[in-house]
Amino acid sequence: MIWPYDGWAELVIAAATGDVFKLKSVMSKPAPPRSSHLSAMGSMSGAPSWLSHRLFSALFISAHRGHMPAVRFLLQQGANVKGQTPLGHGALHAAAAQGQLQSIQELLVRGAPHQLEDAEGMTALRTAMRWDQRKSTRQLFLFHWQERAQGVHLKPHLEETELFAHQKHDSQLRTWHRGAHAQRYMAHLGHCSRGVEGRVEVRQLGPPQNTAMRAQARRAWMGDA
Repeated sequence: MIWPYDGWAELVIAAATGDVFKLKSVMSKPAPPRSSHLSAMGSMSGAPSWLSHRLFSALFISAHRGHMPAVRFLLQQGANVKGQTPLGHGALHAAAAQGQLQSIQELLVRGAPHQLEDAEGMTALRTAMRWDQRKSTRQLFLFHWQERAQGVHLKPHLEETELFAHQKHDSQLRTWHRGAHAQRYMAHLGHCSRGVEGRVEVRQLGPPQNTAMRAQARRAWMGDA
């Protein structure tokens, strides 16, 4: 049931249908001397103003229905992306529950808190998972991790003491031999021995004996020996 006073029915219908022209007309009306709807809510401290309350309500409905022109118009008019219903639901909760990807993206860009919890402790991501909105879940999950990644600062260079064993034994570190012999040693398999003045010398291995014997036997069998 829609509250029948102070033009709330017109507001809800305009937001539900995405009628931007009608929203402009409703929002341009001056506030009554005493809003009966806000009076019914009680004179709580910090209660939203007449216009801001209407803007948030219209944003909640438009985001839920996925009417992007209306969503953008309401955001331009100052609708609060951090607002919540009495049950703690925000506009992002409504968009996530319905799988409105464009509404979700627009609200996130405008600063809607994705970690905002409702009265049940449900965030927009959990709400999307509850209603099996897989695309919304993926979109909110990626946004969450991209936001976390922005706060991660990696060191441009690790100290040698911070490296693992496989990182320490790298050709660019001091743990390997330097000079021409080092590259030659890595390129050819062979017996390595210390030469004159401590230099590394490489002696190539000949073919394995069993291979040579098989080659000689093959030539003898074919009559080449």
